Amino acid sequence: MPLPKYLQPKSTKSKANKREKIVHKHLVSGALDFFKGDFSDKTTLFDNKSTDKKSIRVTEIMLDKIIEDATVMGKENSVVILDLPNYYVVGRIFKK
Repeated sequence: MPLPKYLQPKSTKSKANKREKIVHKHLVSGALDFFKGDFSDKTTLFDNKSTDKKSIRVTEIMLDKIIEDATVMGKENSVVILDLPNYYVVGRIFKK
């Protein structure tokens, strides 16, 4: 018999959503105005990847998807934000 929801540990997705809101809040507090979710401005799509672990694997497939999403949305630039427990890593994505 499964545990009731209030006793179950939080899912990875719910933790990632919570951390994404925190990253969004930090970025919005600056001069830029973003939309909710994986956010964007007029020319750039920002994609947030969160983890509670000390490392995160970034693959070409992941980066290609972010670039493709930006292109579909009509954005010129794509940026990935890696949200680690003690660091934010922000990088612009270029295809060779």
